[in-house]
Amino acid sequence: MTRAEINSAILGNDRERLVYAVLSAALYDDDPQWAENICVRLASHETANVRRNAIMGFGHIARIHRALDARVKPLIERALHDEDSDVRIQADDTMDDVEHFLKWDFQRESGV
Repeated sequence: MTRAEINSAILGNDRERLVYAVLSAALYDDDPQWAENICVRLASHETANVRRNAIMGFGHIARIHRALDARVKPLIERALHDEDSDVRIQADDTMDDVEHFLKWDFQRESGV
């Protein structure tokens, strides 16, 4: 998706398109800061699939660009306690990616 299409999906709160928009930003945009801003914005979306993909996007940005701002860490940690199990699972996977590619340390609770 283009930036215009991503922004349109966000402005229209088009849940079906947002699921793809957030991943498109993370995977294909050349500006990691812009892509990160999209993921940050959608990490607290009311739709679980959008939240899950926003959290996944952080892992992609870490892998592709080897960069994330520290403001992302608490968002990933918060997602570990999301009401949706798929978001929680994705948060754990994203922590693995970020730990590997950026050498961040996360406090993991037992059982997570």
